[in-house]
Amino acid sequence: MRSEDLVLDVATGTGIIAEIFFRKAKAVVGLDFTQEMFKQALLRLNFMVNAQAEKLPFSDNAFDLVTCRQGLQFMDALKAVSQMHRVCKPGARSFWCSWWLWEMRIKNTRLRSRWPGSR
Repeated sequence: MRSEDLVLDVATGTGIIAEIFFRKAKAVVGLDFTQEMFKQALLRLNFMVNAQAEKLPFSDNAFDLVTCRQGLQFMDALKAVSQMHRVCKPGARSFWCSWWLWEMRIKNTRLRSRWPGSR
């Protein structure tokens, strides 16, 4: 983590993951489509954006780090991950996890073939 990094936390919810990077990065942007969740995340973010992960309202190559913890099971995962990849700067890091991904990985070869190196 560098102090000049811009972080996007997709499906930020209460901001638990965003808080890890808050005050360590240049800015942390939390994105969620549920405004009620933002009330709990207010002190853990620099900016809040009310939008869906499948249609991220950011330009290409905007973020140094993109995270999504336990949100993919509530969205169209292929569209959301494609959008998260789009907004990552070249050489950026992206971290997303979900219990659901394990099942998806086994059942959906499209996910494996679309992102080489996924296991």
